[in-house]
Amino acid sequence: MLHKILKTILCILVLILIGLSIFFYGIYFAVDHTKINFETLSSEKIPVSLDGKRIVYFSDIKYKEFMNKERLEKIMKDLEQTHPDILIFGGDVFSNLADTPFDSKDVEEVKNILKNLDAPLGKFAVLGDEDCISSDIKKKISQMLYDCDFEVLDNQNLKIRNGEKESISLIGIEPLINGNPNMDSAFKNISEDEYNILITHCPDLITSNEINLNYLDTIISGHSLGGQIRIPLLGPLTKIEGAQDYDHGKYTINNSTLYVSNGIGTTGMDIRIFSPVEVLVFTLEHKA
Repeated sequence: MLHKILKTILCILVLILIGLSIFFYGIYFAVDHTKINFETLSSEKIPVSLDGKRIVYFSDIKYKEFMNKERLEKIMKDLEQTHPDILIFGGDVFSNLADTPFDSKDVEEVKNILKNLDAPLGKFAVLGDEDCISSDIKKKISQMLYDCDFEVLDNQNLKIRNGEKESISLIGIEPLINGNPNMDSAFKNISEDEYNILITHCPDLITSNEINLNYLDTIISGHSLGGQIRIPLLGPLTKIEGAQDYDHGKYTINNSTLYVSNGIGTTGMDIRIFSPVEVLVFTLEHKA
């Protein structure tokens, strides 16, 4: 009897130790270490001139709350090691701008870091819900990104080429939350015959009946932070508005593939458990 009691106590202590180890790992290690996830986008619609080129995506910096200069510099150094040809930012530069003043010192710190990022075929961005909490904030964030050489795609699309006529299309749509998504404007002159990539901050935007998925090959979004704390087999501890249906990872929807990034920042608590800081790297592949 005593042996069984001691065995039970030992098992409980081991479980507590494992739980504490995961908790401290999530607070003191996971928030500072970047996981680079590699994917290949393969299609006959991708031009030969773009074969092998890399699209690198990051989102949700959430500066001010827990993200600071040192942490952002470290993550961006990890990103630079992927050697992006095309760089895409998925929204939410700062956090809690509704409650704290727009600090010029913070703006300059972020600008100095983002401006130094290099991508030969262009740097592009969409705005997040935190970037659109007011028209004034939206204007300032857009200008800041422009100063860092990012072209903000505000319900619009553009062609990406590599010295040839053939191209792929990049479509940017305002966030589902605090934004004004305009599908007619965003999809103007888009053809099913080209490889089309949609970038939008909140993944649940794609449940809108206004989006014709037949036009889309790849969709990339952020916003959810992967839940920050994920329970294996069960999913995120909490889900947020705008990422109720799609909160983490890779989904196949009709003939489109949706990628939901964990982002690089944190909010509420500075912790990540089974939801690491994430940068997505997509290699374009011309499929003969």
